[in-house]
Amino acid sequence: MSQYFLFVNLDKKEYIEPRGGIKLRDLCTETANAILPYLLADGEKDGTPLMTSTSKEWVRNEKLKNGWRVLKEGEMLNEKYWIMEKVTRFFGRWSGDRIIVAGDYGHTKLYDLVMEKGDESEWKDITEEAYKEFYEFLGFELEEDYHDTIAEVVNAIRVKNKNRRW
Repeated sequence: MSQYFLFVNLDKKEYIEPRGGIKLRDLCTETANAILPYLLADGEKDGTPLMTSTSKEWVRNEKLKNGWRVLKEGEMLNEKYWIMEKVTRFFGRWSGDRIIVAGDYGHTKLYDLVMEKGDESEWKDITEEAYKEFYEFLGFELEEDYHDTIAEVVNAIRVKNKNRRW
């Protein structure tokens, strides 16, 4: 038998059922479980696909229609520019919070407490929403784009970006 695990935020009373396998070995080796660094990120979105800049108004307008906001507007050499930021709900959401990888054999019985279903449960399952945003961050347009192993993810990103002009 194996122990099964959840990612649990004690402060926000939220949890995620890992998609890349729920046993400890899976948690350590499967790419889908890299959602934790996304949730725990302590910093700006700068240097990530969640932030970009443009001097083209039509690009700005398209981004505004698709979940982005203007973070900063300026002018350089008589040309307007915009620094754009993707609006997210989960990037850094758990930063600074008390997080536990709770096992169903755990001494605290937190796993059992969290998994109690019913109207009286005070724990919120954010699995679906968080993974949807995380997969979008990775560049997967659909859930079917999801791949289990690191090698498959790296290869999928290479293929997707092969003809892309940065």
